[in-house]
Amino acid sequence: MSEDMPVTTALEEISSFADLPIDIRAELDRRLLKLGDVLELVDGSVIPLSKPAGEPLDVFAGGVLLGAGEVNPINEHFGVRITAFGAGNRKPAVAPFPGESEGHASRDVLFRSGDPVALALLRHQTVCLSVVVGRTQMTLEKLVRLTTGSILELESLLKQPVEVLVNDQVLAYGEVVAVDGNYGVRILFAEDNGHSK
Repeated sequence: MSEDMPVTTALEEISSFADLPIDIRAELDRRLLKLGDVLELVDGSVIPLSKPAGEPLDVFAGGVLLGAGEVNPINEHFGVRITAFGAGNRKPAVAPFPGESEGHASRDVLFRSGDPVALALLRHQTVCLSVVVGRTQMTLEKLVRLTTGSILELESLLKQPVEVLVNDQVLAYGEVVAVDGNYGVRILFAEDNGHSK
């Protein structure tokens, strides 16, 4: 929530939607990769991330960056203590879908054609890889009431693998590792999306 808007004013504005559920997601990091690099990932692959190890997680509400938080275990679950609101100096990676600027028609043509040249071009397209530590849901009213120091209990267990998403679709599950002082993720097992390698 914006620090400059009083909670009571925000609650008045959203009163009709106070019970609306909002998806909350805590991400370790995001980075842009070429689709070809993603297609080469196998169990045991390590993906280095750009965020230095020890930096706060990014907390998203409804897909929008809410702020940052630090891991705060709650019993056997991940928890996140909100440490800051807003993006600060951090700009999360955004990956447009290949051909998005030309509209959806170009997307359909690329996938229907099966043309090896089009498929080779797709391998060079950029996708957004994100590492999700955990998720939860809360009502819009509870979201508006969050303050610095608030603790969110996530649904994932502390010993549970993290989700590795590509363009917001689960690609694999992994474990957090350190790579040259930054966070990284080691692929433990890939999600079967009906595609064979």
